[in-house]
Amino acid sequence: MIKLKIRKARLNDIDRVVEISKNLRQLENYPNQKLGRSEFEKFINSRYAFMYVAEINKLVVGYITAFRSDDYLFLPFAAVDKKFRRLGIAQQLLELVEKIAKKEKRRYILFTAYESNKPIHYLAKKLGYKSSRRLFQYYKLLN
Repeated sequence: MIKLKIRKARLNDIDRVVEISKNLRQLENYPNQKLGRSEFEKFINSRYAFMYVAEINKLVVGYITAFRSDDYLFLPFAAVDKKFRRLGIAQQLLELVEKIAKKEKRRYILFTAYESNKPIHYLAKKLGYKSSRRLFQYYKLLN
């Protein structure tokens, strides 16, 4: 039986978080963007953001990040290591964020997902999330 532990992220977790993030779908549209230490450090020890990690046998296998806004939480990054998917880890991370949002009296949680990311669409519906609208993203590389 797998024993999962979810806890606040620490600076020494970031290298593993970056490793898990290497193949995130959201990076496909941004050819030169890499998620590195600096992108994740802002979620640690900030009153405006947070990050939690999921561990199995002291190995970080997933994470979720959030920014605090006036009445909601925005979740920019979340991922589970491919070797540990389909174990309910993403659901447990999202449910933890819901508890935090309720405790902080936030009105809602917001995140985006690609149309092709069927697992997150299934999980969102399972947990009672509603899709709000189609979102188009544009980018321009500035040399």
